[in-house]
Amino acid sequence: MSATVYALLVGIDAYQGPRVRPLHGCKNDIASAQEFLARSTSSLRVETLRDGEATRDAVVDGIRTHLGAAGAGDTAVFWFSGHGSLAPVPAALRHLEPSGTSQTLVCADSRLPGVPDLQDYELATLLDRIAGNGVHVVVILDSCHSGGATRGEAVSERFAPPATEPPAPETLLDEVLAGTSRDGSAEVAERRRGNHVALTACQIHQTAAEYRRDGEFRGAFTTALLNAANAQGADATYRELMVAARCAIEDLVPNQHPLLYPHEHPIADRMFLGGAGRSPRSAIVMRYLRGRWEIDAGSCHGLTPPEADDPLLVGVVGVPAHEARVTRVGVVSSDVEPVGWQPDRGRQYPMALTRMPTPPAEVTVDGAREFTDRLAAAIRTGGPGGGASPYVRIAPGGTLHVRDDPPRILGQDGELLAPPVVTGDPVPTVLRELEHIARWRQIKKLVNVGSPLAGTVDVELIAAAPGVATAPLEGPALRPDADGVIRLRYAPDPPVVFIRLRNRSDRRLYCALLDLTDRYQIHPDLFPGDYLGPGQVGTAVDGRRVQFSLPPGRAATRTAQGRDWLLLLVSDQEFSSAAFRLGRLGEPAPDRSRGLPGLSGVLERLALTALHRDARRESPVAHDWTTSIVEVVTQA
Repeated sequence: MSATVYALLVGIDAYQGPRVRPLHGCKNDIASAQEFLARSTSSLRVETLRDGEATRDAVVDGIRTHLGAAGAGDTAVFWFSGHGSLAPVPAALRHLEPSGTSQTLVCADSRLPGVPDLQDYELATLLDRIAGNGVHVVVILDSCHSGGATRGEAVSERFAPPATEPPAPETLLDEVLAGTSRDGSAEVAERRRGNHVALTACQIHQTAAEYRRDGEFRGAFTTALLNAANAQGADATYRELMVAARCAIEDLVPNQHPLLYPHEHPIADRMFLGGAGRSPRSAIVMRYLRGRWEIDAGSCHGLTPPEADDPLLVGVVGVPAHEARVTRVGVVSSDVEPVGWQPDRGRQYPMALTRMPTPPAEVTVDGAREFTDRLAAAIRTGGPGGGASPYVRIAPGGTLHVRDDPPRILGQDGELLAPPVVTGDPVPTVLRELEHIARWRQIKKLVNVGSPLAGTVDVELIAAAPGVATAPLEGPALRPDADGVIRLRYAPDPPVVFIRLRNRSDRRLYCALLDLTDRYQIHPDLFPGDYLGPGQVGTAVDGRRVQFSLPPGRAATRTAQGRDWLLLLVSDQEFSSAAFRLGRLGEPAPDRSRGLPGLSGVLERLALTALHRDARRESPVAHDWTTSIVEVVTQA
């Protein structure tokens, strides 16, 4: 008998309590989560609580009765999208929270008289009892626990003001009050470690955001997590999904870093849903249904609606000149039109992405009128043939922010992304650097939905022991922290590691490893490209040691750090990683007018479209490909 997934999905946009402002994307979150679970599991029992249904009593009862019905070997999923907050801890429970403050989930009726938030120690107690029956318990929280961030116009926070008083003891769960013995607290805390795995939207000092896309609000974390799960397949581990989700979310929302708990426990390396998910299909499938052609991939898989001059294309795997243009992106499926060929309506076709839309990055400009007008005009006329820039456009609440006096480029969180322009006419320089950053970001978020190659090859970093000159093919690798980042530290010299690529599949796969630096450079020099056989291990720079250090000119102060994103490209066909090369910010772009030597396949076209707007009119042969990314932070 196969394992069953029991899911309790809670989404609250409308709140009853005073001073708890409404949200907009939480019900959309749980609708997407329910659709994902229905597709990804063979046996699912789901209960949803929306808005006024999600009272404190109803949420607690849903955990006790619905999730509590799971048996040994089953999986229980508690998914909450709504406001999070903080509350003082009652004196009798202070031993559970040494800080004196607990994180809370704000239920629909929380903050009404006599109705507290659901406290974190209450939630842990309920879920640990379920886990004690041999159930694999997963907690996904798209809410936040503190304030203090600035957002753009299209982004809002999921945070309610902290409670000023601790909850009255009589309002708390009996299970919690029954376990207040100080003598047993250490044993209880130790028993909880590893009982369930939690994937949360942000760290305790951060806020979780929801954002508007295509007219609908959604949680940034839910969107990133589901996109990662759809892209990486059922074999992805919690740690792998959180690494991918963090990388996907950080360009969209500043200062929100998803957190995995307990990240140091083996449960973090279990497969998502405890292995209850189905194996991925061979490819996206195109079929004729209800009078039109469609593919079984949509916005919940990460597809974005295309523009007329920026198409989204899929191609029949292994067949040249057989592409289809996506005309409408739905939630779970999308309409397509075959381009230049007539498919057989009685057949189903395995498809792969061959071209993805590369919408311009949105830029907000503040400053003197003369400067802002000139920069806006340059963006409108700085593209090919005097048209608009294909990389950036002016918009309120943009992910890039330009300020005058002196002209400089900032991220959403105010981080300086490029040095201020202090000499000459700043407008051409600012535009060139805006376009450079936008091109770099397009490559960083490159992902293929529904690829059967997802999760087949791992990137492993191994600390280089003194005197060891060649990468060992076996041995433990460094693991990401709870927020999905591998951290290296000077001691006092720059850290040195080996980098391995491990093919865990039974297929011969072509791999390349790109280094995306925080100076907005992209290079494939670590592992330009080669085939890895089934079970084979490859090494970067021919097995030599790799030093990570602060960029030149960045002082090695106590808070200084450098960031690299190692982007792995995997394909069942050979490709040229040279297409992905991008110089440092401020360096002139390479001339691509003569194209690239060698191959001209799907990945080359994706790279040339993103970096150089070279659409490559010829239709490449579609083949399977996938990406994964590892963030490395080097600290002084």
